[in-house]
Amino acid sequence: MSEISVIQGDVLKTELPYFDICVANIPYQISSPLTFKLLNHQPAFRCAIIMFQREFAMRLVAQPGDKLYCRLTVNTQLHARISHLLKVGRNNFRPPPKVDSFVAVQALKLSQEGDSLNETNAKVDFSDFGDFDDDQGMEVDDDEMDVEDGGADEVQNEFKEKVLGVLKEGDFEEKRSSKLTLEKFLDLLSLFNKAGLHFS
Repeated sequence: MSEISVIQGDVLKTELPYFDICVANIPYQISSPLTFKLLNHQPAFRCAIIMFQREFAMRLVAQPGDKLYCRLTVNTQLHARISHLLKVGRNNFRPPPKVDSFVAVQALKLSQEGDSLNETNAKVDFSDFGDFDDDQGMEVDDDEMDVEDGGADEVQNEFKEKVLGVLKEGDFEEKRSSKLTLEKFLDLLSLFNKAGLHFS
């Protein structure tokens, strides 16, 4: 006989027990934090079926070069395979909201055998890469490198040269981050790690 446990509380603040499948209709304002809480949940579960606001769901499945391809896309696709199940139009609700919805499936890559990304660290966080504009490359901005110690200019120039060297080594100098695949992001991260530059 199966047991059912009812847990009452804020899902973002509640420690979740083991589960295999998640099915949820959530408040759209918690879409991002809940998505990453689920994707980082251990032990890993098989899949999640969640209804999101249309624009959020489109970002989850965006491809390199798409206008909606962003940091959210990269972080999410690093952990899971995501696909749309169905569109839920606003007229399916009473009263109708101002937005359309999509039901999306997130199947964890950790449970997929034979996936090349399984060999990488599934907990890599790309959040420090930030959101890049489509019109900008991966150039280094001097204004963003503040060094408080003495010899700031020398340290800053050395760091800049190191970063530019990594970008040149991997042929990333003229690349746009909005067009890089997950594999290319991981290649770039690996080059930075080999050069002693680590992101946390």
